[in-house]
Amino acid sequence: MLYLLIGDEATVKKVYKLDNGIELVALNPSYPTKKFTVTDMKNTPVQVIGVVKRLYKKID
Repeated sequence: MLYLLIGDEATVKKVYKLDNGIELVALNPSYPTKKFTVTDMKNTPVQVIGVVKRLYKKID
């Protein structure tokens, strides 16, 4: 999983390389999968901020 900046939105997604771009898949199924072609990424910059190494979840 990668921590990404898509335009001005920060998000954590699984990233899959496609022949013509990338596919970003959320761990939460409530969020849709996003696909970006090479052309899309020129218009909406997709930048890797970091790699997710560990997740913590608070349990009340």
